[in-house]
Amino acid sequence: MKLSITMVLIKIERMKNLIKYTVLLTGLLAFTGLMAAPCDETTTNPVGTKEKTPGDYLEFYSVLDGKCQILSNGGKLRLVKNNHPNKTIKYRFNRMFAGKRQAGPAVGIVEPGNKPVKLGCTKVDDHEQTWEIKVAEFAE
Repeated sequence: MKLSITMVLIKIERMKNLIKYTVLLTGLLAFTGLMAAPCDETTTNPVGTKEKTPGDYLEFYSVLDGKCQILSNGGKLRLVKNNHPNKTIKYRFNRMFAGKRQAGPAVGIVEPGNKPVKLGCTKVDDHEQTWEIKVAEFAE
């Protein structure tokens, strides 16, 4: 079977689109899994209790950011804030880049109130980057 240059270019373009959609779908699945995933055993409550875990008070969100936009078209700055009225939360997050967990977790504290913690850009070199809760606990 003989392929013309045009047919080869069309096949290459289709492969590029397939890869883009696969990356987007993987990021979407990782994001929805992140939002549905509970913290590890040390911070979860027994079944049937209504008390919230420290991880329940953490809110991830993204905002437009010039530096992140420069790194990758469509990139936004990812932040986390503590919605508890008066308790500080210590956290350990796994950072996922292009669907793979990266070495060295993000560790820190989030004070209660409206002061968020900057985590990083949601896209770097057209690869998705997310964070998932590994541990969240109230600081003493």
